[in-house]
Amino acid sequence: MVETIKRKIEKKWHVFYVQARHEKKVRDRLFEDGFEPYLPLERVLKQWTQR
Repeated sequence: MVETIKRKIEKKWHVFYVQARHEKKVRDRLFEDGFEPYLPLERVLKQWTQR
């Protein structure tokens, strides 16, 4: 029984290289297929000067 619980808790990691600017699409597709994707995103505020 304890072994069964351990298997449910244990998560396996897979790393994918995807085409540039397609990260969110791949994440959404993996989610639809029943996976639990992890996609860390960083927000960057760009400030334009003298345009």
